[in-house]
Amino acid sequence: MEGEMDKSGRILIAPTLRQHAVLDKQIMLVGQLNKFEIWDTDVWNRQIAEDIETEKQGQFELTERLQDFSL
Repeated sequence: MEGEMDKSGRILIAPTLRQHAVLDKQIMLVGQLNKFEIWDTDVWNRQIAEDIETEKQGQFELTERLQDFSL
């Protein structure tokens, strides 16, 4: 997505997108290489807590590609 910047170099996000993503004042930039996602900080923290709990309980299935993945 192409974006505009203001005079201070901040990325401008359309009000409809901010509303849809529930973005307020505090955000998290999450990404790798040349792509990133913008998350509301509270929403991000809830998602991380939920993901950690799901992993602890073993309530997930890895896709075939992820099963073969190693670092």
